[in-house]
This record gives sequence, structure tokens and C-alpha cells, in this order.
Amino acid sequence: MERNAAEVKRCVEQGYVRNLEIDYINRSGQITSIELNATVLGSGDSARILSLCRDITDRKRAGEALRRSEKNFRHSLDESPLGCAS
Repeated sequence: MERNAAEVKRCVEQGYVRNLEIDYINRSGQITSIELNATVLGSGDSARILSLCRDITDRKRAGEALRRSEKNFRHSLDESPLGCAS
């Protein structure tokens, strides 16, 4: 919640926020990773923040799976008698 408040403040000060990745937790405790883009519309008492949130949970899982796979591959290659010396 503190990070969210800080990002809203930054959006108001800069007029926008781009490609912010943040995790949201719903009432049942489920975590959803999102990418957020927001823009301030209007000014003063009529200022509003227009935001677009995209669920990036699958993208983050795929990235982590790729990192694990690369780590396992490098370990296998390093342990292999056919592996290249670094």
C-alpha cells in the first residue's frame, strides 16, 4: 500500500507513470502482477488519473521459468565432459 501511494504521488507530480510493475493482493490474498500506465487528466479540483492495468502474471512466470531453464542448462553444460571451458 505504501508503494502504491508513492506511485500515485509520483504520477500526480510528473503527470504520468509508465510501465510500472507492481503486485496487487486481492481480498482473498491472491497476488496478481500487473503493469500499470497512468496519465493525469485535467488540473486542480477536476484532475483525474486515467490508468490502464494489464495482468502480467503469466509473463512473469514465463520469465522465471526461462531463467531457471537457462541456469539448469548452464549447470549441465559446465558439468558435461563435452562442455566448453569458460
